[in-house]
Amino acid sequence: MGMYSGDLTAADFIDRLGLTDIMPPDEIEALEELRSSFTPVTKDNLHIYDIPFAVICGSRDIAQKVFEILEPYQEQISKSKHVLISIESREEA
Repeated sequence: MGMYSGDLTAADFIDRLGLTDIMPPDEIEALEELRSSFTPVTKDNLHIYDIPFAVICGSRDIAQKVFEILEPYQEQISKSKHVLISIESREEA
C-alpha cells in the first residue's frame, strides 16, 4: 500500500462527493457508523482518507454496504470527483 494521509468523517466524504444536499442524513450516519478514525482497518469498519481520496474497507461486507449506500448517486459522483474504494482484508482465515 502506498502513502495515505488524512481522516475524513462521513460528512466530509459526502461533501467532497458533492452529495450533501441530496443524501439523506440517515445514509450519512450509516457510513459514519462504519468509519474508524484508526488504521489499519478491521473487518468491521472502514477508513476514509483525504490524500488520495479513498475509502479503505476491512472486508467485502463493509465494501458492499458502502456500494449499496452510494449506488443511487453514481451519476452525481461521476460528475464530481473520483474516489478509490478498496478492500484491505483483515478477515481471519
